[in-house]
Amino acid sequence: MPDFALNSTTTSTQLIGIGAGGHSRVMIALASRCGFQISCLLEKPTTADKEFSVDSVPVIYETEERYLTSYFDRLHRSNKQSKANNEESDRHPPQAVICIGTANTTQLRVAIHERLVNLGYSLPNLIDPTTIQEQAVEIGNGAHILSGVILAAGARLGDNVLVNHRVTVEHDCVVDQHVHLASGVVLCGGVHVGARTLVGAGSVVLPGVHIGEGCVIGAGSTVTRNVPAGEMVMGNPARQRQRRHAA
Repeated sequence: MPDFALNSTTTSTQLIGIGAGGHSRVMIALASRCGFQISCLLEKPTTADKEFSVDSVPVIYETEERYLTSYFDRLHRSNKQSKANNEESDRHPPQAVICIGTANTTQLRVAIHERLVNLGYSLPNLIDPTTIQEQAVEIGNGAHILSGVILAAGARLGDNVLVNHRVTVEHDCVVDQHVHLASGVVLCGGVHVGARTLVGAGSVVLPGVHIGEGCVIGAGSTVTRNVPAGEMVMGNPARQRQRRHAA
């Protein structure tokens, strides 16, 4: 793998990206707008010989576990001239960002998030500077909020939420951990979206509706009533299409 130079200054703004698919391009751009730099993208180990990059960010075929070990080895070598720097830097784990989107389930993002947390990676929030945040908004750890998002007063978002472009989360909404709100979603006031739920692009959830855990809301749906955990609904008004196991 490339021998990136590391020190306590550069590591404060460098991120390790997990995944090198199409969504990684979105995250590279978001990180830059938030004052970070994704220094490399980790992909599953492969026998591929040729070098590969995404928007000039190198792809490394290595597990998160192996990268963590080599990271601290390289950090120690970079700071060997200063014991004080070694001790300070060793207390700060590498920062990572999940660069994998959601197709029809949030399960992969949930699994990666749990693995990174267990390994000791730090997961900073990436919130686009164009985001409008009103008073008393709460956001968990590792949240990704893209451009044009409105978070109205009292909105609460959990860990590892992915909020795509031009989403509106109205007053007093609760969006639990690992939820993905796709582009153009509108959550009206007082909506509650359960953990690990995917709300498809352009969907509207009417005021006070409760969506359970592990649901999928089809793109372009209008959700007018509560959705039990583990259901897939779509349409206008949204109706159940099939039962899912809550992720």
